Amino acid sequence: QCVGCAVAMSQVNDKPFIHSGNAKDYINIRDAGYQYISGWGLLPQNRRVIVPASLFIRNSGTFGHVGVVAEVYMDSDVNPSSFLAQECNWDAPGYFGNKKVWSFTDVTGFQVPL
Repeated sequence: QCVGCAVAMSQVNDKPFIHSGNAKDYINIRDAGYQYISGWGLLPQNRRVIVPASLFIRNSGTFGHVGVVAEVYMDSDVNPSSFLAQECNWDAPGYFGNKKVWSFTDVTGFQVPL
């Protein structure tokens, strides 16, 4: 359900990312409206390319997880350190919310709208 939710939110944000499969299949997908950015080793000063409406992807578990970056938070050096997520099906089946704050180090990568 997180995939369908992320696809729907990308359309609401006028940044359609229409793909199917499991969430972790979104890693390295090429899309004309997005650029994939690996989260592994992404230095704090290079995280500025991650903007609201970006999709975050985790490859953990059987299916992974995907959601939308709603807001980016800065550390004391004004480098992005974490983000507020809009996501479905993370806390419980059928869950939708934007209360979870993820660290950039918790995700595998991002699909960033161009």
